[in-house]
Amino acid sequence: VSLLPVAFNWSQGGNAAADDYGSMTNITMAAVTLVIVLALRKLLRGFLQQIAILLGLVVGTLIAIPAGITDFSAIKNADVVGFPTPFAFGGPQFEIAAIISMCIVMLVCMTESTADMLALGKIVGRPADEKIIEGGLRADTLGSAISPIFNGFMCSAFA
Repeated sequence: VSLLPVAFNWSQGGNAAADDYGSMTNITMAAVTLVIVLALRKLLRGFLQQIAILLGLVVGTLIAIPAGITDFSAIKNADVVGFPTPFAFGGPQFEIAAIISMCIVMLVCMTESTADMLALGKIVGRPADEKIIEGGLRADTLGSAISPIFNGFMCSAFA
């Protein structure tokens, strides 16, 4: 519900200062894309059903090209390979309240990841032992330690 204002803004064009903000063309394309996503979600099965949003966005973009409402200039000017800028939002700051909060969050993530590994072990017929859980939690912790360097969020297996 809290994201609805963002969706309404994007369906109108995304830039309130633009001349075509709120135009019927923008609203119609948003509606058409939504209908395509819902139809694909209802009609497809398995993996394709899971990527219905991606497929809907691709189809919506393909419809928008002949309508002349696409802008690929950012792609034309982009590098073939790009790398994130480490610490783009500034260097790390260490505050005790944040450290304690993040330790609590990591404990919750580790608990959820452990439960996920145990459940997946049962599903695939190879129960997770201490070594597997230990490796999974180490991977989560390593990912959670590295991702902020590249401006990302904490990682966890259950997600």
